[in-house]
Amino acid sequence: MNKSPNIYSNFVFQAAVPKFLQLHLDPASSNTLPASGDGSITQMLRVSNSQHGKKSLVMRMRINYKTNNKDVLEEGQINNFPRGL
Repeated sequence: MNKSPNIYSNFVFQAAVPKFLQLHLDPASSNTLPASGDGSITQMLRVSNSQHGKKSLVMRMRINYKTNNKDVLEEGQINNFPRGL
């Protein structure tokens, strides 16, 4: 949800996982996020872990969007998924 007064357009979410994990990312419900909490974008992501119980889930992510005619790139890594996922 976007609570700012600005529309976010050209939204793209990307994710990457190590080779022992398998990632399936469905298309996003939209590429535009309305302003002022007036909507949302949903996207289903599924991960299979061939090393379940041996290696933990880890994921890098990247989010691109445009707001106020400026391209924005946000990146991060998630290392703290609950054990057992």
